Amino acid sequence: GEENRAIIRTQGQEDRAQTAEQGLEYRRGLETAGEQDRTTDLQREMFRRYKENRDFEQAQSQYRT
Repeated sequence: GEENRAIIRTQGQEDRAQTAEQGLEYRRGLETAGEQDRTTDLQREMFRRYKENRDFEQAQSQYRT
């Protein structure tokens, strides 16, 4: 009986360690995905500002002529 309990206890510890490691990997994946989303959002915003500024400068140029 004691041997079985020891085996079960060891198995439980191993299962908890594995679950903790999987959780860490999952969180790292979410962080990476979040960083990529933020970078993508920043790129979109920078491009939007570039186009807006370009359009404004073209309009100003057309107005002056």
